[in-house]
Amino acid sequence: MIADDHELFIEGMKTMLEPQSALEIKATANDGEEVLRKLKSYYIDILLLDIQMPKMNGIETARQIQLKHPETKIIVLSMHNEKAFIEKMYQYGVSGYLLKNCNKLELLNAINVVHSGNKYFSTETTLVLLGNKKAEKVSGIIEDHLSAREKEILTLIAREENNSEIAEYLHISIHTVNTHRKNLLLKLGVKNTAGLVAYAIRNNMIN
Repeated sequence: MIADDHELFIEGMKTMLEPQSALEIKATANDGEEVLRKLKSYYIDILLLDIQMPKMNGIETARQIQLKHPETKIIVLSMHNEKAFIEKMYQYGVSGYLLKNCNKLELLNAINVVHSGNKYFSTETTLVLLGNKKAEKVSGIIEDHLSAREKEILTLIAREENNSEIAEYLHISIHTVNTHRKNLLLKLGVKNTAGLVAYAIRNNMIN
């Protein structure tokens, strides 16, 4: 379900997401009350939820869903990156938080990560949530949306193993390694292998 008070935004999201064969948009809503009504009629795996909506805002909607429909995972998609909003949504158990300026690839990645049972907070929202805490503390939230395989590959990259060596060691194809490497760059918000290695070192991922 897509919940937003701007119909034009909803139409744009539908145009973007409907061609994805693994996704089915079952409902849309323009306010929190409508979200809760439709959750009584539809089983929704993932809700893309705006914060600023009439009648019932996204924060109260998330609280109500946590109590009444905990099986529905929430990804906040908002223009608000203020710490108070992000902290409150995190408190109410949302599975993800993205800013509306994210690209299509990151949104689809977030949906896949959340559907698999993990959390996805964008790099921007993670840093806002953690404020001025040291960089090594970031792993507590960011690593929530790294799969076990991605963590394994990140550790091997940090040990200076190349793609062929990683593929052989894990008994997977080089193409699969390349895909995981690209996902790691996206999820961790770094630009190259050096950034991946630096992240692994900061977070004690090298044995």
